[in-house]
Amino acid sequence: MRKIRRPSGIESGDWLIAFDASLRSADLSPRTVTGYLQDLAAFVRWYRALRLPEPELSEISSMDLIAYRQHLIGLRRKPATVNRCIQALRRFCR
Repeated sequence: MRKIRRPSGIESGDWLIAFDASLRSADLSPRTVTGYLQDLAAFVRWYRALRLPEPELSEISSMDLIAYRQHLIGLRRKPATVNRCIQALRRFCR
């Protein structure tokens, strides 16, 4: 199973700030940035509830992302909402 690599030079407390900065530097609309940050926060809440009190980015696997997608589908989210959440996580994992 593939592990998602944490960007070098980013400590666990700084990853959200770094992600926010990378979204803003990509010249995305403020609504998109806000949506992606909310999607990431929702993923972290879900991950904490199932795994660890504090998620270690190096421990998040592709299987976790698949499970989260299935969780969203189980909540009967619209396909566009699920796709946006997954896109936010893909962008974060890059």
